[in-house]
Amino acid sequence: MVRARRWTGFEAAALQEAMRHSIREYAAVLGVETTTITNWRSGLSSVTPRPATQAILDTTYQQRATPDDRARFDQIVAEGENAWRARHQPLPPSVIAGGRPNEVDAQSPADQGSSEELIGVLTRVHKLSRSISPDVVQQLQGSTLSSIAEYETIDPAALVPALRKQRNWLDELVDQCGDPAQRRQLFETASETSGLLGYIAVGTGNFSTARAYCLESFLLGSHAQDSNLMAWARGMQSFCEYYAGQFDQALAYAEDGLARAAAGPQSVRLAINGVARAKGKLGDIDGVHHAVDAAYTMLARTGAPTGVPRASHSRATAQPK
Repeated sequence: MVRARRWTGFEAAALQEAMRHSIREYAAVLGVETTTITNWRSGLSSVTPRPATQAILDTTYQQRATPDDRARFDQIVAEGENAWRARHQPLPPSVIAGGRPNEVDAQSPADQGSSEELIGVLTRVHKLSRSISPDVVQQLQGSTLSSIAEYETIDPAALVPALRKQRNWLDELVDQCGDPAQRRQLFETASETSGLLGYIAVGTGNFSTARAYCLESFLLGSHAQDSNLMAWARGMQSFCEYYAGQFDQALAYAEDGLARAAAGPQSVRLAINGVARAKGKLGDIDGVHHAVDAAYTMLARTGAPTGVPRASHSRATAQPK
C-alpha cells in the first residue's frame, strides 16, 4: 500500500488524529521532536516534511496504522484542511455571535502558551469528566511547548502566575490519574513546567528557588522515565549553578546530563553551554576545546537541537541551548 505522492503537514497531522495519538506519543512513534508535530499542525498543507520523515510516515501508515486508522485517515483527508481547522481552532467571538469573522490583524501577538484563562477553562473541562480527558493532557503539553517557544518574545514574569497554577494542577491530575501512559505524559509536562519556572528564577537571581524547581524538574523527568528530559533538566541545573558562580557544580551537572543524553538532542547543548562554559570559567582551556570539538561531531550526526527555552533577560543572557 505505497502512497503515490509526498506527505504534506496536513496529511501528517491527519494520520496523528486517525491513529489517536497525542503530540508526544506521535513524536515518539515517528522519532521526531514534538515541535515538528506542532509545526505540521500549524502549517498543514504549507509544510512539507523532510525526505527522511516522508519515509517514516510511509512506514507508519503501511505497517503501524490499523485498517480502522487508515479508514479514519482517508475520511479526514477527504473532508479537507478547512474542516480539520474548524475542529481544532476556537471560533472568534464574531462568528459565535452570528456575524462575519473579523479580519485577523497582521500585528496580532502569537499564541503565548500558558495563561490563567486557559488553565481556568481546562480545569472546568476536566471537572466535566470523571477521568483525565486526553484533550486536557494534550492541551497542557501544547501550551507548555508554546510557552517555551515564545519565551523570548514576551515578559518572562508574565508567565509565572499561570505556570505556577499549571504546576499545582498537574500535581492534582497525577494524583487522580491511574493510567500509566497518561501519568508519564503528566510527569513530562510537569517536568517542563518546573524547568521553565526554575529558568525564570535564575533570571531574577533567586537561585535557591531556581535550584528547587530544577531539581524537581529532574526528578519528574525520572518519574516519566525520559532520559532526554532528565538530560534537559541537568542542563537547567548546570545553567543555574553557572550564573550562581558555582562552576564546579555547573560542570558536574552538565557532565551527568551529557552522559544521560548519549547521542540525543540535548547532547550538543550540554557539551557547549554546559561543559565547555564551565571548564572555561575553571581555566581548563584544553577541556573547552575538547568539549567544543565533541559537540561539532555530534552536531554533524544529529543536527541542531530544538524545542527548549532560550534566555534574553538581563542576568541570564546566555542561551541554555
